[in-house]
Amino acid sequence: MASVTSGLSYVDNGLAASTAYSYQVRAIDAAGNVSAASNSASVTTPAPADTQAPSVPTGLVASNIGTNSATLSWSASSDNVAVASYLVLRGGVQVASTAALSYTDSGLAPGTGYSYTVRAQDAVGNTSAASAPRSVTTSAGNTATVYHRIPSGWATTNLHYAPTGGSWTAVPGVPMDPACAGWKMQTVALGAATGLQAVFNNGSGS
Repeated sequence: MASVTSGLSYVDNGLAASTAYSYQVRAIDAAGNVSAASNSASVTTPAPADTQAPSVPTGLVASNIGTNSATLSWSASSDNVAVASYLVLRGGVQVASTAALSYTDSGLAPGTGYSYTVRAQDAVGNTSAASAPRSVTTSAGNTATVYHRIPSGWATTNLHYAPTGGSWTAVPGVPMDPACAGWKMQTVALGAATGLQAVFNNGSGS
């Protein structure tokens, strides 16, 4: 296919994407005399920009739900090029990005409800809508009910404690609830721990 121009450049329009082309140039004078062809120049047009998001992940389920963790898994999404990763969201906030079809979320609180969704993303950042949500409630784990006889003159009793292998509550601890006459009580969540250390105070240095 030939095109004629009087200039020293030419823009060839209407080419197909991702296609190789070869060009040569010949010179022609006013009398119609035509030169031999120039050397060839090869051109390959780029692929079109990818603006298509992956399909929405489906089949989101939860398993291995413990006191502090839960495993989420889902079915693969499809994409016109390829799915690069999945974004895991807890309560609408992204907590992980993974190329796998499952993720274990840890550091959760015992006996607490969470809502998860997953979004698929391709290599250029096109992101699907969120999957249907999956609600998860972690196991309550172990609990301990602590009783304390109220010392004379104490108006308030605080329980300052640490589950075995865990951290202490912030000083002065948690206020204890009334039990029977002369006693206070407090039920605390231990998670996976089986014991605790505890001290009592009235918030006034005693």
